[in-house]
Amino acid sequence: TMIVGLCRACRPDYALEIFWEMRGNQLRPSIECYEELVKLLCARKEYYAALEVIDDLPKIGRPMSSFIGNVLLLHSCSSRELFNAWYNSRNLQNLTTHSMAIGKLIDACSDSIGGDQDINAMEELIRQCFPLDLYTYNMLLRRISLSQINLAYEYLNQLRKKGHEPNRWSYDIVVRGLL
Repeated sequence: TMIVGLCRACRPDYALEIFWEMRGNQLRPSIECYEELVKLLCARKEYYAALEVIDDLPKIGRPMSSFIGNVLLLHSCSSRELFNAWYNSRNLQNLTTHSMAIGKLIDACSDSIGGDQDINAMEELIRQCFPLDLYTYNMLLRRISLSQINLAYEYLNQLRKKGHEPNRWSYDIVVRGLL
């Protein structure tokens, strides 16, 4: 509760201090602690600290949540800063499978999505890191609609076939792409 409250009060310094103290005492913070910390740290462009928090997830046996994954996607789509932080903070000789998959995902999201094969490859890359949800699909739809509206429309139909009901944001993305 304290970590989440401190994050919502925009005090990442104190939140991180309590978080790492908890981890030092062998306690497992809730997934909400991880989510709020990553969201705040990324919003403040403190990517190194955010990546340290994310790297702690497998150490306590927690998978990355869709929320955390979507925060990473959102920030990696806007610039290469997150990838640069990931790359500069890694010991490339001792990378874990988890860390390598995150790096590939961040790198891929920093580039543009070009075609049907690219979107399927991107989905698979995301699936290796975290479960996709409608927010994730909408971000991918948005990326496609910026350059290839026909492909975006096809992708929207594929989502329906996969059992995902598009929401208002999904339709707004396609309409704006058409405009």
